[in-house]
Amino acid sequence: MSFFKEIKKEMKRQMGEASKRRVQIEILSGANQIFVFNVKKATMVEGDSPGEVTFGKDLKFYFLGIDRDRSHSRSVGKTAAGTIIGSVLLPGVGTVVGAAIGAKKKDTSVAEIDLINIDTKQPVTLVIKCDPAKMKELSSFPLSSYKEETEFPQPFSAADEILKYKELLEADIITQEEFNEKKKELLGL
Repeated sequence: MSFFKEIKKEMKRQMGEASKRRVQIEILSGANQIFVFNVKKATMVEGDSPGEVTFGKDLKFYFLGIDRDRSHSRSVGKTAAGTIIGSVLLPGVGTVVGAAIGAKKKDTSVAEIDLINIDTKQPVTLVIKCDPAKMKELSSFPLSSYKEETEFPQPFSAADEILKYKELLEADIITQEEFNEKKKELLGL
């Protein structure tokens, strides 16, 4: 009986995995922050909790967001080839049409994916190739609500500490001797 329960449990797990969002990404930089080897392509998979993503089985991250930098380039060679062919076939108008056809834009957009390693709490930024379709896919991942819980200690001020001890002296909580001793200690005398 437990054999069938195990099979049922495994099937549910696999069905859950199959329903998760997956996006193939081409990494231009930052892979060394995640992987041991210099990986160029990876699959980002939706994690078990909203705002979490995984790479492989054990690499879990908070997904903080994505920012796309749009850029395009035109192939000079293709523009020239289109101009020449257009000029030969139909001088004048063909030159303009050939140049326009040959000068098709190539999308060279990139995006930065911001992550936090769940285990180490280290920030990671991946720079990836990102056309509009890829941006739409990645934007469908829920963002993490992770906030770094770091308490910053207040800067130490000897003057503030002395004032606190002065108040204790005036309230007769400490003696003049104790106050003088603490004051010397705080001033490093």
